Amino acid sequence: MDWKLSSLGIKRLRFGQQCSKKPGYTLVELLVVLLIIAILTSMSVPGLLNSDERYYLNAEASKLRQMMITARTYSLAPTKAASGSAAQMYQVAMGQFTNNSLINKTKITGDTGTNQVALQKGPATCSDNLVSGATSTVKSYQMRRGIYVSSFYPMDYLTTDSTAVVRFTIGRAGFICGESSRASIDSLDFQDTHWQSAGSSSLQSRYLVIELSAQKISSQVYVILDRLNSEIAVSRFNPLRNFTSIDDTFSPQWRSTSASLTVDCAPDSSVLTLKFSRADDRYEAAQVDANRPVFYDIAWKFGDPSTDPTQYSMLASSYFYDLGVSPAVFTFSSQAITQNSQSSAISFKIWATDTLGNYQKDSEADASLQPRDISFPRSGTGAWSCGATAQTGGGDNDTGSTPPDNQIIYDNNPPDDDTGSGGGGGDANCVAGPGLPCPVQVIEAGFE
Repeated sequence: MDWKLSSLGIKRLRFGQQCSKKPGYTLVELLVVLLIIAILTSMSVPGLLNSDERYYLNAEASKLRQMMITARTYSLAPTKAASGSAAQMYQVAMGQFTNNSLINKTKITGDTGTNQVALQKGPATCSDNLVSGATSTVKSYQMRRGIYVSSFYPMDYLTTDSTAVVRFTIGRAGFICGESSRASIDSLDFQDTHWQSAGSSSLQSRYLVIELSAQKISSQVYVILDRLNSEIAVSRFNPLRNFTSIDDTFSPQWRSTSASLTVDCAPDSSVLTLKFSRADDRYEAAQVDANRPVFYDIAWKFGDPSTDPTQYSMLASSYFYDLGVSPAVFTFSSQAITQNSQSSAISFKIWATDTLGNYQKDSEADASLQPRDISFPRSGTGAWSCGATAQTGGGDNDTGSTPPDNQIIYDNNPPDDDTGSGGGGGDANCVAGPGLPCPVQVIEAGFE
């Protein structure tokens, strides 16, 4: 029996033999361990309990950002019903702000009741972008209990209502912010003191900042709008803490010299479509950013600018074409060109300007930084011959490679003049247009 117990590692105790005593934990040691466990538990429980608050704070910030993106998208790609003759706007409204005092004259603060968000639409005046009629609510929601808009920058004094808005208008670059009834702080106005830094009047902020806070925790999340490219983002850091200013002095640069002109002739007026390679904004001498908006001043005249001293007449000022799309397209109608009134050449001059007012100058040594001078002469087979089949308003129903008679297309390098037999006669049948172009009406600006 003894050998079996030995093989199992078990020893038999003889009569009167005692077990050996091994050292164990004392009562003091057990109490210390329990105290450490209690401390660790007390430190982790609040974090576990507040994890939902952080999640809700981030979720509400993302929800507000999406509402902003929706408003801006509607302004860039309006529905057929919203693209009427009256200017339309979409805005995101936030309220209610009960404290009408400003911090550093530019920022309004909210409380736990500032948790209402609404997407609204309505008519707006073209001159100052103010609402010209009643707005209607597209959709609205209330932030989860305890989550609220704790500050809005920049803001003017609240006088007639307690709602702050960010407004996007169809056909207009940038955005407007401020009090709902009289929002007038323009993201593209670089002289507006609302955008100035509290520490330096020579610096302007690059961002609109909406701060969201939670009642139970001290964390904040920020919804920010970039004034240069209208990008909307959510950040854990306040960009106003390290003040991000706008200070570049570089004018835009043309991508290329390509351009084209299409004319749809009619008996009483014609529709002209000018296409030209877009310009990119420069933030350094040799660095461009295609995501920054660029605006175009467009002028025109009849005749070749190299031989005709007639001055240009303005067609458009600060014309904006959608970011990232090239070529830019500008379409307008004019009574100066008809089937019976045609000029020997149409010339355009285009200046590109960035959001800071840095514009192109003729004195620049680099041609890609100078204003564009583009001339489209009337020459070549079929050029400037509207024909007898022209239709009012034009239109290209020809599926062949040659444009129909009521549509004339010129490239930046026009075809050689062809006055031979069957060549259309060049300028032989031209009826010169007036010395200065007639007033025009812009009828379309957008994607083809």
